[in-house]
Amino acid sequence: MQLPDSVVSGDTTIHTGDVHQTTVVPEGPSPLGWFNLGLVVIAIILAVTSMLTDAWLVDHSEDEVLGFTIVSDIQVGLDDMSVTACIDGDCETSESDIGDEHDDCKKSLEELEVDSDDEAWDSCNELGQLATAGLTGIILISLGVVALLGAGALLVMSQLGHLFPFSKLSPLAGGVLGLGGVLVWWVLHPDIGDVELKLGWIAWVAITSGAL
Repeated sequence: MQLPDSVVSGDTTIHTGDVHQTTVVPEGPSPLGWFNLGLVVIAIILAVTSMLTDAWLVDHSEDEVLGFTIVSDIQVGLDDMSVTACIDGDCETSESDIGDEHDDCKKSLEELEVDSDDEAWDSCNELGQLATAGLTGIILISLGVVALLGAGALLVMSQLGHLFPFSKLSPLAGGVLGLGGVLVWWVLHPDIGDVELKLGWIAWVAITSGAL
């Protein structure tokens, strides 16, 4: 005698005589799953863009000197910086690697045998701290990108019916690492001389990436 079929939580259970057979019907792709995957992709793009772009710290100033208009723009990234100076519309831009600048500064002062407590070392130390902060931020944000790539793979597998534990929560690890990278960079970065650098737009891009 064949017993009635029963469906419980997406599983179809069939009883036939003494044979008990359970067929698991996988869940199909869901709109929410694709939406979460889209957020992960956007977060990865924003995180990579933030690491490759300057303007984490910015400063803009404009002054009148002897009838000339002098405009300067400073952009500091995680590993390099650029300075643009304009005099009556004639502009020049110089770019440099923060780590290399620190090494050159340190080497020059050592060759001149400048005392370690001399004020000349202050600017070198600031560059060193800035390079350390940027490197730490790059490492943490890069780990966040790797975690997001793994989370994206898990979400794709889930959409295809291959469920993994905590797959829906996996993007949190990448977000925490990304936000942690921005926070640690902000805590470690020093004040640069008398220049009041402000948080640039690309830093907000990195924060948005972690928040997603």
